[in-house]
Amino acid sequence: MARPDVDQIRALAAQALKNRGRAADAAIVSSGGGDDFPEVEVARLALTASHADRLRLELALRFYAEAEHWDSDVPDASLAVFDRGEVARAALQGRDQLGSHRD
Repeated sequence: MARPDVDQIRALAAQALKNRGRAADAAIVSSGGGDDFPEVEVARLALTASHADRLRLELALRFYAEAEHWDSDVPDASLAVFDRGEVARAALQGRDQLGSHRD
């Protein structure tokens, strides 16, 4: 699974702590401590899932952005015709369909 940046995790957890009036704990997290705080673990889990989703969606967009996907010497023979949006639908559903289109 994709991993977010440690600084992003700490910043999110520290902000959550600050928002709840726990400035001292936020300072601990910001300075590199507090790995046992639940807020740090929740931030890690949330950002990991978000990062994985973003990467999957970016891969699908790159697939559709390639000229080869749309270009063809034979009318109605481009990958776009055969794909009919399957890669996009799979990415939006949390699945990766790119492997079947790249082989």
